[in-house]
Amino acid sequence: MTGHNTNRQPLPYGPAEAGLFDEEIVREVVQFIGDDTYRRLLGEFTQALPQKLDTLEALVRNPDSHGDAPMRVAHQLKGAAQALGLPRLAHSMSTIASLRDPASNPDAISLALADLREAIGLLLRCPSQTDPGDAA
Repeated sequence: MTGHNTNRQPLPYGPAEAGLFDEEIVREVVQFIGDDTYRRLLGEFTQALPQKLDTLEALVRNPDSHGDAPMRVAHQLKGAAQALGLPRLAHSMSTIASLRDPASNPDAISLALADLREAIGLLLRCPSQTDPGDAA
């Protein structure tokens, strides 16, 4: 027996955003903490992402004045993204977190930041994010 439940809750995203989510992880998290809690945490994370990314970009642009702060911020965001089943974001954050000297590989940083911006845009357009106060 595979343990799959045929009475599944709908996932908190539409077809266009499906590539952002790891369905298996999302279902496991929802089973553990519940759909409402998952959606609330996803909403809070998603709403905070644009500001967090702005902060991360500022830290990456001035790494000498911030020490390992870019890596710490990226590592924290990577962990949150992984826990919420967002592997695309986690991968981009991992790229940034793994670079001890962001200035040594500006192309990798630029690509990771551009991918994060695109992914965040998709997340912000998810059906569950369009009106966080709407209890359907």
